[in-house]
Amino acid sequence: MKLYFLHSSVNAKGDRVVVSDKQHRIAGYFIWNTNDGKFLNFTTIQGKAQEYLIASEITKSDYLDCVISVPIFSKLAREVFEEEIPEEIRFHPMSVIADVSEFDFYMGKCHKYLDILNKKESQYRSMTDGSPMLSLPVFKKNFDDDFYIARVRDEPQILVVSQKFVDLCEKSRLNIGFLEAQQC
Repeated sequence: MKLYFLHSSVNAKGDRVVVSDKQHRIAGYFIWNTNDGKFLNFTTIQGKAQEYLIASEITKSDYLDCVISVPIFSKLAREVFEEEIPEEIRFHPMSVIADVSEFDFYMGKCHKYLDILNKKESQYRSMTDGSPMLSLPVFKKNFDDDFYIARVRDEPQILVVSQKFVDLCEKSRLNIGFLEAQQC
């Protein structure tokens, strides 16, 4: 099964949505599973679009890249995924501010964490303390798990989607880009 990274299809020169997460509650909930996310019942997450991520581009996109590894989806994408794959992803409302405009989007909480990283073929670099840090992930070519969207169990900051997810997006005419992940 081919794997892909989500990628914003907007022309924003690599700019992303910045989400302030000083207490690491957002990353703790959406990526690391270190809290229950109850804080989301009392707040709406706000993101600020960087300079080249402009309002006219945001309105054309069903996925936006975020500075933290949490997917940001449009209302249309949320509706499609809630209908087709509700067991794999849950959504939380957020607002994205660009220029003077505010847009309704949704952060996605992925429920699947899979052992799909090929550690032997992946590349690592050494941190200043000598510990390894993943620099180029390579994924297993063959695995038994059938899924649409998942986080990598050993490196949860990495989110991948399957060919089934890509096909669902194409069938639903969602404006989401994909980058093929290296597999071996």
